[in-house]
Amino acid sequence: FYRGYTIGHSNGWVYADDYLTKWTSNSQWVVQTAAGYSWNYRIPSGLTTINVVNNRNNVYINEGALYNCVMVKNLTLTGKIVSIAKNAFYNTGITSLTIPSTVTSIASYACQNMPYLEDVTFNNSVSSTYIFDNCPKLKYAYFNGDNFTLESYAFNNCVGLLEVSLGRNVIAVNDAAFAGCKSLTTMAIYNIGSTVSGLNSHFISMFGSTEVAGMSQETCYYDASNTFTRYIPTAMNVTTLNTAIYDYQFAYIKSLASVTLDEATTSIGNYAFSNTSISSIRIPAAVSTLGIYIFYH
Repeated sequence: FYRGYTIGHSNGWVYADDYLTKWTSNSQWVVQTAAGYSWNYRIPSGLTTINVVNNRNNVYINEGALYNCVMVKNLTLTGKIVSIAKNAFYNTGITSLTIPSTVTSIASYACQNMPYLEDVTFNNSVSSTYIFDNCPKLKYAYFNGDNFTLESYAFNNCVGLLEVSLGRNVIAVNDAAFAGCKSLTTMAIYNIGSTVSGLNSHFISMFGSTEVAGMSQETCYYDASNTFTRYIPTAMNVTTLNTAIYDYQFAYIKSLASVTLDEATTSIGNYAFSNTSISSIRIPAAVSTLGIYIFYH
């Protein structure tokens, strides 16, 4: 924690230009100053709860800040925390994590390999690639920040993820954000990609191109002549929150259980549901524009 006034040593507190570089695998805490001096500290096995509270200064959680601290089960982040670096919470025992609204920068892999994490809440507006890579017990993710963008592979290989709601505050979900998330059963989504046509606007673009056991292989058209292949969870129930369903958005997906359109939906694009396995769908009364071949099969 850089300039956080939260790091202690035998002679008092570590201030200003001192920073935490890494937790080592043998539970030693290595603190190095700007002058190049360093000390090693052993972390007590009974350290289960950490509260980071600082309202006076910007706090930077540096690379490897809680690396391999599996004994830490509870972490509270409050105050002026502005950034979280790579591997900050790698292999900790944390079960629930809330990222505060003050965070403006999160490095890739910041929260990877958290074996006990069950839920995460974003109160900020940024994520990163592979931020929660390989968190097998993660079940729920909540997105509260305004103008939020979910980056590519953000939840890569989170095999236990069950339910995701990407509301109107989530303006884009980038390529393969949910790669390998084979347990997803329920998803509500506003915007898929950053564009309204092409590959990034197709529903399956949120999933990965690497084969995963237990996921359905889907090869779909995203325009009149081009296809791509992704592996998606089987039998998902999807609710759309946008007012428009784009061209080819769900075309050629064979494994969806259901799609529910928002009552405010006003338009459905060309081939939007062509060649799908969906058995029924309700068209809201607000729909005034219908494309061609919407249900072509």
